[in-house]
Amino acid sequence: MCLYLPRIAGAVVKQVADPTELVAPGDGETVVVIDDEPLIRMLVVEALEENGYRVLDAGDGPSGLRLLGSVDHVDL
Repeated sequence: MCLYLPRIAGAVVKQVADPTELVAPGDGETVVVIDDEPLIRMLVVEALEENGYRVLDAGDGPSGLRLLGSVDHVDL
């Protein structure tokens, strides 16, 4: 696989991201997190919940599909 990115001839401008803007606050949107690594899944779920998202999580693909079939609406 090759990935070609455009070359920019101008000067490099370094921007520092504001940590408060890294995760946009949610408004109760429902997010499904599917990951087979429990620690990673718990970290992602915790971060999303702290930012106002409703999170449903599953440990594998088949469980995630069953979860998706059991809820009315999922935003992401």
